[in-house]
Amino acid sequence: MLVHYFKVIIRYLTRTLFFTGLNMAGLSIGLASCIVIFLFIQNELSYDKFQRDGDKIYRVIRRSQINGMPYNIGITAAPFAQTLQEDFPERIQSVTRAFGLQ
Repeated sequence: MLVHYFKVIIRYLTRTLFFTGLNMAGLSIGLASCIVIFLFIQNELSYDKFQRDGDKIYRVIRRSQINGMPYNIGITAAPFAQTLQEDFPERIQSVTRAFGLQ
């Protein structure tokens, strides 16, 4: 009985080849999109989770305006880390600066 069902399905799919291909392409694109979105969200939510005290890590950004448009950048002046540690000694345990390679 199961073999009969497969024969009927194969006959139907070969008769409507264009719509079958269109449906399969749509299903493939939809599944691929869901997988990519899931992997992106999983990566964003796992940021700094490997650190022991990851919930205590912060990144300082500078907010400014260029031609009236808001502009956020993760680059600050060199003495800024030491100033933050001096101004907030009860909240900041340690600071570090990272220099990107260009």
